[in-house]
Amino acid sequence: MIKVCIGGYYGNISRYIISNLKKTKTIEVKMFITEKKKSKYNIKNIDCVIIFNNNKNSIRLINYSLYYKKPIILGSTGFNIEEFKRILLASKTVPIFFTSNFNINFHIFLKLIFYANKKLEKFKITKYEIHNIKKNDYPSGSSLLINKITNSKYNNSIRYNKTRGIHTVKFYNKSDAFNLSHKILEKSCYIKGIINCLKYIITKKNGFLKF
Repeated sequence: MIKVCIGGYYGNISRYIISNLKKTKTIEVKMFITEKKKSKYNIKNIDCVIIFNNNKNSIRLINYSLYYKKPIILGSTGFNIEEFKRILLASKTVPIFFTSNFNINFHIFLKLIFYANKKLEKFKITKYEIHNIKKNDYPSGSSLLINKITNSKYNNSIRYNKTRGIHTVKFYNKSDAFNLSHKILEKSCYIKGIINCLKYIITKKNGFLKF
């Protein structure tokens, strides 16, 4: 049984993860750390800390996990350069698995974009994303991954109703157009990715890990 602690209980993703991990037979959610309570936590017997939070609290939780030398799964995004340097430094002591999207199939989508961008290097690119209206970051962490692959900025970040997540990349010239699109149909796709991360990270002593 893998014992985990969730950092950032009040977020939608954190609550969803907690409720679904509790249904598994191999993972036990022992506790969660909130922004309101900043002390009196003992994670000595925890196997891994999962963090979904704003930057300030994420760094605080990373330092807390570092003190107890616990592996970290980090799903927070939007870190500045100095914050990211602190994360990399921490990964020399404990393993940190970092990703802005735990859907394994989304990373296949990224590979398709990478291939298309390489083969269609003379094509123009336009991109957009649509997420639910409660999502705060513009663009999303997943969109920033696409930006990095295509070496371009996002054209449009839309927040609408209860949309779970759509990313579309269009390559075009005067004669041809290619559309690559990925849509989340069910949030359960994230749980499989997190479980795989957990099983992998507890076997590592340190390092900065990604899909």
